[in-house]
Amino acid sequence: MDEAGKLADRYGAEQASPTHIREAVGRLYRRQTSRRNQIIGSMGGLAAGTGASTLASLVIAADPNSLAMLGSALLTAVGAGAMVHGFNDH
Repeated sequence: MDEAGKLADRYGAEQASPTHIREAVGRLYRRQTSRRNQIIGSMGGLAAGTGASTLASLVIAADPNSLAMLGSALLTAVGAGAMVHGFNDH
């Protein structure tokens, strides 16, 4: 109700109406999922960056390890998928 009261004050109403309550619930719910998605996207970005950097280093190396390259490629793909999921507006 605190958020609904803030919205009512913002719109100049003396008390919160059902519309203010619905809007407050929507804002609170979106804020929580938005934070979670931002964290998922950020962690995915870190994973994708780490995987891509390691993959590039392994490709340049004189004696690349195929298992390490596979792991780096997998980390890059999973990180990119997490970024798409995290930063995509559902």
